[in-house]
Amino acid sequence: MKNVLILSPTQGAYGGIEAFVLELGRYLSEEKSFSVKVCLKLVKSAKIDERLEEILRSSGLPYSVVQRASPALFHEIATADLVHAQNASPDIALMTRLSGGKLVQTIHNHLLDRGRIRTASWKFGASLAHYRLYNSKFVQQSWSTCDGPDSQVIPTVSQMAIDFSPIENRRGFVFVSRLIPNKGAETLIEAYQAANIDHNAWPLHILGDGPLRDSLEVLARKSPGKIAIHGFVSERIKRERIRAARWLVAPPNTREDMGLTPLEARANGIPVISSRDGGLPESAGDQALLCEPGNIDSLSTEIERATQMSSAEYLERSHATMTSLETHLTPMSFYPKLYRTLLEA
Repeated sequence: MKNVLILSPTQGAYGGIEAFVLELGRYLSEEKSFSVKVCLKLVKSAKIDERLEEILRSSGLPYSVVQRASPALFHEIATADLVHAQNASPDIALMTRLSGGKLVQTIHNHLLDRGRIRTASWKFGASLAHYRLYNSKFVQQSWSTCDGPDSQVIPTVSQMAIDFSPIENRRGFVFVSRLIPNKGAETLIEAYQAANIDHNAWPLHILGDGPLRDSLEVLARKSPGKIAIHGFVSERIKRERIRAARWLVAPPNTREDMGLTPLEARANGIPVISSRDGGLPESAGDQALLCEPGNIDSLSTEIERATQMSSAEYLERSHATMTSLETHLTPMSFYPKLYRTLLEA
């Protein structure tokens, strides 16, 4: 039996990377040829919050939480036959190669505007991997000097059930994100207000919390139609809101690495209005309506286009956006096959 360590940096809160790591760990735990452990490496000044601690405990997986570049981190790596690291942390990469283990990296972040020293250290870490996976073509292209036959693009998602939402239950638009600068919430509200549409027939629901919430609520009150800002919601309510929307809107101006919520919407047959930002068009799919990042007029035009679309075209897009998602995603079975190939080499 081979020891596999799934190792990820963490800010101490539950997010997309932590969800992917735990889902992968649970899948691999069913493989009789592997003994699996999850290890979270705290970034500088980070602490594990209660919610993440409870999620780790309830996962049923062996896990540890360690400091970066620590003896505890090296101990975890040294006892593994294969380390699957999230991102190209040079301390993890160097420790793995020194211990003689195989190193797989899933790179979640683009390498643009990172600074000379950080870029050089991450490229060094990436150069030590036996195999690299990128969560979007956009991310891969930003790391182009590290690209080669020992790498490929695989979007990183956790549990995602494909389940078409009834067309007759859908209404309006939904936005899901942290309410922070450049995620597009303010641009969306202004574009929605400016759009020549029946705002009462096309409500806008905003899910998420953050430092911009108060200012967004002030802006929303000026709307000719109904804008509901719900704040942070549970995964169940988020899924219900997405399934009840006619369109998901994802308009960031942040060089998004991948974009998880468009994938979640497509899994329910909900088409997407997206900005041409980073890896978002890949996640939104070829049925998406695309606007320019940060451009109110461009987004407003696509909102109007969405409301004017015929029922026949909308139904066709809904089915196509879900069907194409199945070929865009890679099943979890890919990972144990890759591990075995590397371990047997």
